[in-house]
Amino acid sequence: MTGYRLSDYLLRTVMAVKLAFLLILLLSTITQASAIATVSIGNLSSAYGETVTAPILISNVQNYGTGTISVTYDPSVVHVISVSSGPTSTVLAWKPDNTTGIVAISAWNTGGVSGDIIFANVTFHAVGSAGSSTPLNISVTTLKDISQQDITVIIKNGSFTIGAEQLLIPFLISGHVFYENGSECNNPHVNITNLNTGVAWQAETSPTSNYYQLVLRYDIDITAGEVLQFGVTSPYGCQLNITNYTITADDIANGGLF
Repeated sequence: MTGYRLSDYLLRTVMAVKLAFLLILLLSTITQASAIATVSIGNLSSAYGETVTAPILISNVQNYGTGTISVTYDPSVVHVISVSSGPTSTVLAWKPDNTTGIVAISAWNTGGVSGDIIFANVTFHAVGSAGSSTPLNISVTTLKDISQQDITVIIKNGSFTIGAEQLLIPFLISGHVFYENGSECNNPHVNITNLNTGVAWQAETSPTSNYYQLVLRYDIDITAGEVLQFGVTSPYGCQLNITNYTITADDIANGGLF
């Protein structure tokens, strides 16, 4: 009976040791998995000629210290025109090559930072034709923590697609300026301000005419319900008139104010 109890005790002890070893191994695996950071850039799109700024993200990083990361792209589709720092990652150097299609970026944080960070912000300029696209492939040359230990990463690449150019619908504003006595005011100064957006324009005029005109873009410069302020002065600034006008749906349908 005693031998049976001893062997039973030994068996339970061996099983307990094995279980503890498995738990340690499992915890080690979980810790290693949680320490893997992800470096990524998004899927971007724009019309030809536009610029888009996108962050290079490092997610789930522990004690980020420094790194050099490159992005490759098709230079017939996009060019890199600038790179800027993130809130917790200072860009030290960046070098774009818009002939071969690569930008290399070095950045750091001397105090170390953990979590999700913006390594750098990259500004792309769309130079390709509508419908063209390119992968944005990331390559991590080095990524280290503040103890100069390598940080293990997985990479999620992105893309850049150039869509169709936005259809521009002109909105014409035109008219004639007269003095209070009814005579023509040639070469007037006509300033028009969108009071909703704060953007101002100066209408075209002529020294030999009281006519003025300004072409805006519907849904970009102006839309129904917004208020335009007209500030009109004579050539010598001796007379001034300010008028506010609210754009209606009928004005949009008619293509302007005439």
